[in-house]
Amino acid sequence: MLLTTKKGIRKMSERKSERKWVFIKKFYGNVEAEIVRGLFEAQGIEVLLSREGAAQALGVSFGAMGDTQLFVPSDEEEAARQLLRQFESGELE
Repeated sequence: MLLTTKKGIRKMSERKSERKWVFIKKFYGNVEAEIVRGLFEAQGIEVLLSREGAAQALGVSFGAMGDTQLFVPSDEEEAARQLLRQFESGELE
């Protein structure tokens, strides 16, 4: 599995050995995932985005073939989930 980070693309196995990462949400398209990544990083939360299968191979970034999974370090999970709830409820402008 390849992951996109602020520092580039890496294999999940390379990053997992450094820290424990937890799944936060699956996005059906790359645009919303990139928006949430920017929001998290602006708050100091490190993010890994994962695009698998056809999405990665074909460069698809929408619909079911464009699934993007978002992961954060386990010690930042609570803050990430709270920030995501605020974003999804429209509390943030």
